[in-house]
Amino acid sequence: MQIFKGFAALVSGVENFPDSGGLYTKPKIDRKTIMDAEFVVIPSMEMEECMDEKSGYIPEQLAGKGYVEWLAAPMVRAVVSNKLQHSPLASTAEIVDAMFYYLEYDTFKDA
Repeated sequence: MQIFKGFAALVSGVENFPDSGGLYTKPKIDRKTIMDAEFVVIPSMEMEECMDEKSGYIPEQLAGKGYVEWLAAPMVRAVVSNKLQHSPLASTAEIVDAMFYYLEYDTFKDA
């Protein structure tokens, strides 16, 4: 399990994400909360049983602690990598835009 405090920390660790696993956040992510949110990446092999909570299926080790299900860890890595591949000097704000673009349109923002 990896814990990141803030989106910038998450981006800096994205290359070390597992090939399968989930990403959970506290609080729920929106444009106002993403920069300061706490992110937890749990590889599939470390996930214990998942609990069905209002916020989605949460691994037992995070259940009842205020986390919400966000995206698959490999997908976050792919969105960030895609943005940096097209814009190597992209700012954190531009990466945030790419992330929300993916969430809204289910495709990468290439420009």
